[in-house]
Amino acid sequence: MSAGSSALAQGLVTHLAQPEFFNGGITPQKAEELKRSFKELAEQGVAAVPAIREYLDRFQDIDFDAVGAGKLVGYSSLRIGLLDALGQIGGPEATELSLQILQKTGDPLEIGFLAKVLEKQLPPEQFRQAALSAATEALAQASSGKPDGRSVTPLFEVLQKYGDESVVGVLEQAVARWKYPATLVLAGMPDGAGIPALIRLAQDPAIRGSGPGDYALRPLAQAAAQYPEARAALVDQARLNQIPESAWPTLAASLTGNYMQYGSQLFSTTAPRIVWTSDQISLRIAIIDQLLAVTSNAAGQQALQKARAGLASRFAK
Repeated sequence: MSAGSSALAQGLVTHLAQPEFFNGGITPQKAEELKRSFKELAEQGVAAVPAIREYLDRFQDIDFDAVGAGKLVGYSSLRIGLLDALGQIGGPEATELSLQILQKTGDPLEIGFLAKVLEKQLPPEQFRQAALSAATEALAQASSGKPDGRSVTPLFEVLQKYGDESVVGVLEQAVARWKYPATLVLAGMPDGAGIPALIRLAQDPAIRGSGPGDYALRPLAQAAAQYPEARAALVDQARLNQIPESAWPTLAASLTGNYMQYGSQLFSTTAPRIVWTSDQISLRIAIIDQLLAVTSNAAGQQALQKARAGLASRFAK
């Protein structure tokens, strides 16, 4: 690490952190200058880590989106740009700093972004618990406080990708405020860890009585082809006539692969991947036939017949 590189890195961070730079708005020329500064900072390699650390430890930031620079520069804020620079630098020092910031920050976007950065640097077991702890603490804080305008979607993405039974409780509590995001995470967690909780929610009269009534039932339908217990619970709810009439169209559509997602994706997709083999199509038709055999709801029968016809047409293709 040369003194020249360290000084250059410090100068670049100081330049990037000048609020005065944004006076008068953001021109394409200014945006290019910012992009060039971030690129040069990453090119300094490990020599840039101390300067980046010094700024991040102040917990200051410049909101690029708020000043009209986000789309032009490619980062929503200065801190996100610096975190991306750390990811580009890589190596033990940069990775360790990324992990330290993950353990300190409460910002949902930073938590999600850092999890994505660390995913490229470390085996999951070396950062997974830190990511889950940060996400659950931030979600619990957001659940108990007033909305502050920040999207919590990155927290749900982290919990879905890395979560296990240890985060189910916080997700169940989050359903009161963020219905679809929380239930979709429960449906999409690895190894079906969230399915028992999702079934409990689908059986809860308060959840069925909220909105269209499908907050838990639709995600349960999305999981039905993958998990037999989800499938059995769905059929049981239909048999007991516990599926609201307003929930049948989206529930049936989910069985045809019309899956719901939430928010902007840091980790590619928040819905399970569908492989349309003949066996998968047959399984989905079989689930629909089971539901048709037990439901007496006219709207349910109509939605299921439509879904079945759509799946059957896939065989013809």
